[in-house]
Amino acid sequence: MLQKIIFISLFIISLNSEAQKQPKIAGDWLLTKIVTKDASQKIGQLVTFNKEGNFLIQNIPFGTWQYKPKESQVIIQAKNLSGNYKISHFSADNMQLTQKDKDLFFSKINKEQILKNNAASGLIGLWEFRLDNNDQTHRIIQFELPDKVRLIEKDANMESRHSGIWLYLAQKKQLVIIGQMKGIRGINNQVNIRENEVAFLNKTPIVLKKVKQADSIEHLSFSEDDFYTEEGDYKYENDFQKLPWKDFYQMMDDLSNVKQLVYKQATLVNGTQSFENKILKADVKANPDNESLEIDNIFNGYDRYNLPIDTAWKRNKYTQYASKLYPYNDIIFRVVDTAKKINVPAGTFTCTLVEGLGKFEEKLKIWMINDKPGIIAKIIGEKAGNFGHYIIYELQKIELK
Repeated sequence: MLQKIIFISLFIISLNSEAQKQPKIAGDWLLTKIVTKDASQKIGQLVTFNKEGNFLIQNIPFGTWQYKPKESQVIIQAKNLSGNYKISHFSADNMQLTQKDKDLFFSKINKEQILKNNAASGLIGLWEFRLDNNDQTHRIIQFELPDKVRLIEKDANMESRHSGIWLYLAQKKQLVIIGQMKGIRGINNQVNIRENEVAFLNKTPIVLKKVKQADSIEHLSFSEDDFYTEEGDYKYENDFQKLPWKDFYQMMDDLSNVKQLVYKQATLVNGTQSFENKILKADVKANPDNESLEIDNIFNGYDRYNLPIDTAWKRNKYTQYASKLYPYNDIIFRVVDTAKKINVPAGTFTCTLVEGLGKFEEKLKIWMINDKPGIIAKIIGEKAGNFGHYIIYELQKIELK
């Protein structure tokens, strides 16, 4: 009887020993690399072998998996990865699965710990970056908790948005970005996080700069209904007389010593509290002797020095017969204040403040400098909807001749 008990005990110990030797495949892994006979490809993809036999990529079911202990194999049924794989290497941190002409390399991860790392990383918020010195695309990346990342790319001709997952591997100083994000996706190494700057190495060195977010944004709350009576009559017919720039010849005289008006255009990046900034320069050509006046209209978002592709610069002549609400001609407007003080980088000015409705349902707020005919201190333009915008133009400098 004693011998039988000893035998059973030894058998149980043997089973436990064998169980301890079995690879603990179930769990979260980072697919770091796929090597074939023709190429080696870095991946950086979050995969899960769950205990129910489901194979997940980025928490989305993509197929099934099965472990065959006698053959030391893992069978994966999933698009692009299907097959019987030999476990050619396994440790607590790494796993290598091998087919005849393909090797998959995995690193074990602790998702719970990674989410804690994410929260403590200092990466939460908005950052901007360029892929190289010649990169003309404005890129903003936003890291959110627990692990969502968004990328906004914007240039003169397009705007695109991408989203994905991010994982900060603190001990390895790695930042994993999963998603269609050119130049930064995959495993980023040598991560150095500072208060206002993050540097890491992808195929090339990348530097993220902290984006300052606006404390508050002055949205324009008026509507077309505010300009008409219940009977449909325009309520502000006489406001044209309140505009400050009535004398065309006085405007020419005052602008004859002005060479250029410098503005900052700040465009709100949709879905964020941050702005994309650029400088626009409006040339001024005033000649009282010839009774001629030209002021570049830069309030379309570009100037003569930075034209969009295939765009010719259109001269903007001002005449005594033109609208005195320069540079807007056909808008519905009302005068809100005729002595509104405003501080802009170019100085402090007393302005006539105008609210108006422009083309395509754009709302406008305009500060016209009372004693500087033809010079606008500030404009806010806002349009709602999927193709909307929020833009601020602010006078930076008056360049004299």
